[in-house]
Amino acid sequence: MKHKISIIGMTESGCIDLPARSFNRIQEASLIFGSASSLGFFAEQNLNLKPFPKPLSDLKSLIDAIDEPSSIVILASGDPLCYGIGSWLHTLLQDYDCQIIPNLSSIQLAAAKTGTPWQNALLLSLHGRSIQGFMTKVQRHSLVFCLTDNVNTPQAIADYMESYQDTSWEITLCENLSGPEEKISSHDCSSLRQLAHCHRQNLLILQRQGPLPKRQAILSEEAYAKRLPKKGLITKREIRAISFMNLNIQPEDRVWDIGAGSGAVSIEAAHLAYNGSVTAVECHEESLQHLEDNCRTHKADNVLVLAGEAPYVLQDQPSVDKIFIGGSRGKLEAILDLCLKKIHKDGIIVVNTVTLENTNEVVTYLNTRGIPFESQLIQISRGKDLAGKFHRYDALNPIHCFTIKKDISHHE
Repeated sequence: MKHKISIIGMTESGCIDLPARSFNRIQEASLIFGSASSLGFFAEQNLNLKPFPKPLSDLKSLIDAIDEPSSIVILASGDPLCYGIGSWLHTLLQDYDCQIIPNLSSIQLAAAKTGTPWQNALLLSLHGRSIQGFMTKVQRHSLVFCLTDNVNTPQAIADYMESYQDTSWEITLCENLSGPEEKISSHDCSSLRQLAHCHRQNLLILQRQGPLPKRQAILSEEAYAKRLPKKGLITKREIRAISFMNLNIQPEDRVWDIGAGSGAVSIEAAHLAYNGSVTAVECHEESLQHLEDNCRTHKADNVLVLAGEAPYVLQDQPSVDKIFIGGSRGKLEAILDLCLKKIHKDGIIVVNTVTLENTNEVVTYLNTRGIPFESQLIQISRGKDLAGKFHRYDALNPIHCFTIKKDISHHE
């Protein structure tokens, strides 16, 4: 038995802005589901209104229990497929004839009311989502539309941006768009932080003041705070470049950096995986502080720092797409065991070694298990001025770089 289900978008203005097709579909419906606020627009009409069940996933069982084929309406917000429940409902109710009828999204309303072209904007929602990764994403854009919630309030977002010293934005706060208490106001980060109160339904338009920050993909060692007296112990930029080539990090990837040190690999991986995340593992207390400071300086807030030793602190972490191993503290075999278990099919592991002992351990581990790998011996020399008249080369430590591509037929 098939019900005919319509998922209809509504704005805060209620019935006033409903297209005729949506209004007629609601009037003809035998049952209408919605939130209390959406159903309130039809309270005085002779319609069969039913609030959403808790949890919302119970909606399918309620519809399944209806005996006769029915015309059912589910009221949603704005454009249900723009950070709404449309996609989720369409999957949940895929056994039925299900149609989505959108209305104007809050993003469209905000753009129209402020005269802001939005075809090149970054669209974000922090409604029911973590703010982690927000700063990394906005570094690539000059115009951002962002939905807020009761935790990630406009004030909290402005405070978060100030903590990363990224305040060169003009921010338009759009409250209760198309509703009776609609309000639009302009702010900078400081004034938005100090705002006493705003409506629960908000959208922020962030417009960057000045050009986009120019970011070099691979930064020099001097760009990072490092632990003393071992100031030079950081993955050199040439090695990072080759390692990233081998890792082939994609924007949505989840990445591990084991032995993160000062965070050079973690931070640059985070900007490559700007829609993903990086888990940085480091056990040295001073390095941890530098790692966190560097993440803030370079606005890489999609880096999760784990204090402790691998593999122990990674046991309960979800599976990942790419793994970089730059340090093992004598636990290389156990780390490789866990990495091969946690890496996704088609994932990539890159292991860099300096000492002959670690190099031999990696080769022996892989060969005894029949795991194919690629290897490179990277020898870099940098030109150096000599007495102002001559130039010579200074050799860096040779690095063995091993690349392992997960083969599901060998490792389950």
